[in-house]
Amino acid sequence: MLETHFRRAYSGWFGPVDDLGAIVDAIRKEGFRHPCAPLLPQLDACNAATRERHHGEDARFGSRTGVDPDELDGIVRDALVLIGAVKS
Repeated sequence: MLETHFRRAYSGWFGPVDDLGAIVDAIRKEGFRHPCAPLLPQLDACNAATRERHHGEDARFGSRTGVDPDELDGIVRDALVLIGAVKS
């Protein structure tokens, strides 16, 4: 959701297949000149929180660790705030 939103909303700044890590890196590289620079801390936090699970678990083995519902709620809320779907 975050990747699609930022690739569409800032198509001149991100490539059509940039993942969240590439989006964060592009913003960091451009610095304060990037229109998403003020969002970098929140995007970086979402990237760090989701990078281990964003592709899901191997179905043959199941989940190695449970997902904390409170942590998941926070990540989803932060993502919705970043795309402007809810207010912080």
